[in-house]
Amino acid sequence: MIKYLILLFLTAYSFTFAAFWDQEYWQFMNHEQWNAFPYKFYYSGDVRWNKGMSQVSHYRMSENFVYQARPFIDLEVHYSYIYNKASDACRFNNASRFELEINPHFSLNEAVFRFRNRMEFIKRHKEAAWQYVFRQKNFFKISCKRDLLYYVNWHEQRILF
Repeated sequence: MIKYLILLFLTAYSFTFAAFWDQEYWQFMNHEQWNAFPYKFYYSGDVRWNKGMSQVSHYRMSENFVYQARPFIDLEVHYSYIYNKASDACRFNNASRFELEINPHFSLNEAVFRFRNRMEFIKRHKEAAWQYVFRQKNFFKISCKRDLLYYVNWHEQRILF
C-alpha cells in the first residue's frame, strides 16, 4: 500500500511541475539479438518528443556488445548513431558515438547495486573535432515482497575533455 501511495505522490508531483517547464516524452526500446553466455549482442534505440510532446527532437540507434568478464563485472562496447536537434536549433544534427563501459555490480540480499562507467567518443558530422565525455551512473534495485520496486539513482557525472 505504501508503495502505491509513493507512486501516486511522485506522479502527481511530476505533473505539477510539468506545467512550468517543457514537457517531454522519451520512448526506449531494447531487443536482444544474440546471447551465448558470457557474450551478448543487443539493439537499443530511443525517440524523444519535446515542446509539449508535439515535436520529435532526438533519435538514437545503437548496436551493443556485452561481455561478462567476471560474475561481478561487465565490459561493454557500443556504437550509436544519433540524429537530434536542440530546442532552440532550426535543424537536426548527426553524430556518431563510440562508447566503452566498465560496469561493476553486486548483490546484497534482495538488493542489486550497479555502477555504470562510460567513456564516449563523439564525432559530430561536419565538425572536425572529436568530443570525449566520461559518464558515471549508479543504479540500485530492490524487490519488495513479490512486486518489484525499481529505483534508479540517476546521479550522473559528466567530464568533458
